[in-house]
Amino acid sequence: MTRGVYIKNTAIVFLIFILICIETLDNIIFLAEQNKTLWYGEFPDEVLYISWDPTGDKLAVVGKFNKLYIISGFKGEKISTIHSMLNKGGRKVIWSRDGRYLAIIGLDRRLYIFDSGGNMLWNSSGWGYLDVTWGPGNRIASSGTRGYSVHVWTGKKLESRCGSGGTEEYPKISYSNTGYEFAIGSRDGLRVTACVDIIWSVGRDAFNWDTHYCTSLSWSPNDKYIAITYKDYTDEINTHLYLVSTETHKILDHKCLSTWYVSKLEWVSEERLIALSPLEGYIWLLGVKNNKIIDIKVITTSSPLNDISIQPKGSLLAVAYDNKVCVWNINEVLNTPSLYLHGQQANVVTMTIENTKTVTHTKTFTYSFTVSSTVLTTKTVVNTITKTKTIYLNFTKTSIEDLFIPTVIAMVFITAGFLLGRLKRGK
Repeated sequence: MTRGVYIKNTAIVFLIFILICIETLDNIIFLAEQNKTLWYGEFPDEVLYISWDPTGDKLAVVGKFNKLYIISGFKGEKISTIHSMLNKGGRKVIWSRDGRYLAIIGLDRRLYIFDSGGNMLWNSSGWGYLDVTWGPGNRIASSGTRGYSVHVWTGKKLESRCGSGGTEEYPKISYSNTGYEFAIGSRDGLRVTACVDIIWSVGRDAFNWDTHYCTSLSWSPNDKYIAITYKDYTDEINTHLYLVSTETHKILDHKCLSTWYVSKLEWVSEERLIALSPLEGYIWLLGVKNNKIIDIKVITTSSPLNDISIQPKGSLLAVAYDNKVCVWNINEVLNTPSLYLHGQQANVVTMTIENTKTVTHTKTFTYSFTVSSTVLTTKTVVNTITKTKTIYLNFTKTSIEDLFIPTVIAMVFITAGFLLGRLKRGK
């Protein structure tokens, strides 16, 4: 009987040992999967903006540090880094269509032009720049606190073409992918122009210019759509996403994303759109079908995200957060149920929205679907993590120190079980 009790206690302690070590064993198993890491890098200070060049072989990185980093070699076996000094850190970076130049808006809100080797070629004397975009023929359109302007970069300087005067603020501007038109996001709605005269506009009646502010806009790859987001500062919960047709010049669909604001929109294809909510650390994966926004998948991370950039005609998604940049395979992002951001898990929740005006969710993954503030249905989503589909963004090492604590705990339980058995045997 005493021998049986001893064996029973030993079995219980051994089971506890297995349970304590299972996470450590998982980490060891995961080491065999780290070849899925595409690229990961750390920088001297916070990274604010990143941008792929047109070939998808170079990634430009700017931030609060006074350097421009250009990481190259993503299509080869060796990745190299070059950098150049900025007068001030950068708040926006974008490559020219031919990949020879970069336009950067500094933290001082001045415009800088660099070549692909990281050499500064030109900088503006004035300030107030908020956004910049490259067009065909090295045209460069910029917007800011005092209107917008269009120039042509000659290789040495900017030659003025046209622009708007006045004091109206234009926070966002973007050239189309196939023509000379560019879109401007203002408090008065979405405007599309080729220079001075407005070709068409939409949304003037949809927004209250006193409270709405454009936070991002983007043309679809074939210029069939323009996606644009507006933040209503009287609404602390939602950001408004509009899908606009460039053929009919009408708003096709409108969704409320439950986030403070969206800082960037990137198209994966004509049917796939990614939106970034930086403060909450959300990446929204949106589908577009039959002129409607469908199939919203939200990747939630434990860290705020500063920027994202999709490789042109490629398969990579770069993500900037803190002082780090990592690169994911875009197909893995679209299909995997879990991701890792520098060792911290990011949960993915998928939801389908039909005939709803507002979608609200919380950190506990409880989603409320509302219309006119009336709750229709509430669904708690149970998230299941499949670890075999985990993407690793950095290399980690499991050392003896990692095994020390669980080993000590297990030995304590084994010793306690042994003493308990001896005590009962003595009785």
